[in-house]
Amino acid sequence: MKRELGIARCGLACCLCSENKECKGCRQDGFADLSWCKDAEWCQNRKCVLEKNISGCYECQPKDCRKGLFADKIKARAFAEFARRYGVSELLDCLERNERAGVVYHRQGIMGDYDDFDDLEELIGFIRKGERQTVRFEHFDPTDEKRSCVVRTMTKLTGRDYGSVKAELAALAAEMGCETYNDQRVFGRFLEYLGFSRIGGYEGLTVGELELKNGSWCVHCTDRKEFQHLLPVVDGVIFDRRDDSRGLFVEAVYKKTTN
Repeated sequence: MKRELGIARCGLACCLCSENKECKGCRQDGFADLSWCKDAEWCQNRKCVLEKNISGCYECQPKDCRKGLFADKIKARAFAEFARRYGVSELLDCLERNERAGVVYHRQGIMGDYDDFDDLEELIGFIRKGERQTVRFEHFDPTDEKRSCVVRTMTKLTGRDYGSVKAELAALAAEMGCETYNDQRVFGRFLEYLGFSRIGGYEGLTVGELELKNGSWCVHCTDRKEFQHLLPVVDGVIFDRRDDSRGLFVEAVYKKTTN
């Protein structure tokens, strides 16, 4: 790994690229001289970064962008999103560790071990750990209510009817003097009644990085802004209405320990 070449503005790893042995890295000299780069003139990501006067796509919103390379290359988006979340230095550290462990960036042409993914969060997890994640996703939505993650989660974990679970949660919230069952005190108490205990050691991880292989679990997670979410994980499978929760950060994890 040629760490001094760093990360390209789009997020790809110049430090590991084997396509052009003369390349000095696309950030060298602030693009003043890119005679070695055959893609410099047409690269939309490079142009966008320069227009915005930022260091790279990782200082923007790469996860939701489809400009240039991001239109069809999940690897570039995942690398840039990883750098946005954890920093460029952490990305370089993970890539260097993975290379030592046998993960190959370019195995055949420009394709390698980071290209065998079609899910951005799974690839981000692979970058961070150097191994494929075990958590999977299955669609679960017993109601049309959009803001119903607490009731939906408890419905899955209890196996009971959605309406009755909602009524129980509402009654518990009233009993505790809380305005809503979305209050952490309420669903925390409900989980206690179901035999769940809070398990430490997961805080700071993303949902996609969790290894909750056996048993029933409940994960409280957030985007670290305003959005809070609750979801059930049963035997390594996330059950949710949309498959976009694996990038959220873990606030708390509960495991069913008693019947």
